[in-house]
Amino acid sequence: MRPFCLLIALTLAACTPAPELETPPVDDGAPYPRLAPISQLLDGIGPNAAPPDAEADAALQARAAALRERAATLRQPALTEAQRQALQGALDRRAE
Repeated sequence: MRPFCLLIALTLAACTPAPELETPPVDDGAPYPRLAPISQLLDGIGPNAAPPDAEADAALQARAAALRERAATLRQPALTEAQRQALQGALDRRAE
């Protein structure tokens, strides 16, 4: 049954028209981009890079603190022990 459903899904997918994508105009006369060695590219983000300003640093620190708080909240159990027992009791009564 599964191979048949897969065959039907693939057949229907093959019948859909290709999407019309808008592509930006291409300048055939434009020069190719200059390739640079990776070491030269990494030099700009290494220890010689400019440190972030105080405002950006404070914003990043606040965002990191908010994400840590959210992660701590998500690590907590979704149900209290009393709620879990009540739910389990309801499931047990329904199974009888």
